[in-house]
Amino acid sequence: IEYCNYDEINEKVLEYIKLFIFALGVALFRNNGIYLLLFSAIFILFYKFKIRYKFLYTTICIIPILIFIFINHPLVNYLGIAHGSPREMLSLPIQQMARIDKNIENLDPELKREIYSYFKDHTQLGENYYPLISDYTKQFFSTEKFEKNKLQFIKTTVKLLLKFPEESLEAYMCNSYGY
Repeated sequence: IEYCNYDEINEKVLEYIKLFIFALGVALFRNNGIYLLLFSAIFILFYKFKIRYKFLYTTICIIPILIFIFINHPLVNYLGIAHGSPREMLSLPIQQMARIDKNIENLDPELKREIYSYFKDHTQLGENYYPLISDYTKQFFSTEKFEKNKLQFIKTTVKLLLKFPEESLEAYMCNSYGY
C-alpha cells in the first residue's frame, strides 16, 4: 500500500530489496503465491504509476516467479513428487469466477456460460462463494474440463480481470486473507 500511495518511499533502494524478498517468499512458500504475484504484476501495469515504477514493480513480481519455476520444477522432478490437483492451485481464479457470478448483476449470458463451462454444478457457484476460503467453490470445479481447455481457462481469467478488475482483485485479496 505504501508503494502505491507514497511517492517519496519509491526512492529507497532498501525498500525495493525488502519488497523483492517478500515477493520471493510469497512465490516460494505459498502454493498459489506465483498466481498472486502474476495478477499483481498485471494490476501494476494498469495502475497509474509512472512508467519507471511500473517496470520496477512488475520486475519485482516477475523475477520471484521465474526463480520459483527454476527451483521448483527441477527439484520436484528430481525428488519424484506427484503433482497436486489443479483445483488447489487454481483457487484464486475459481474465487474470481464465483465472486463475479455472485456480485455482478446482468452478467452477459455468453460470459456466464464461459464461466460455468469449468464447473460441474454451476447452479450453486455464486451461492457458495465465501470470500475467505475457496473450498466452497472448488468443490464444483471440473478438473477434466480444465485439463481439456487450459489455454481457454487462462484467457477467460484474464478477460474477467480486464472486464471486472475491482471484483477480481477483491476476490484475490479476500482469498489471501486467511494466510
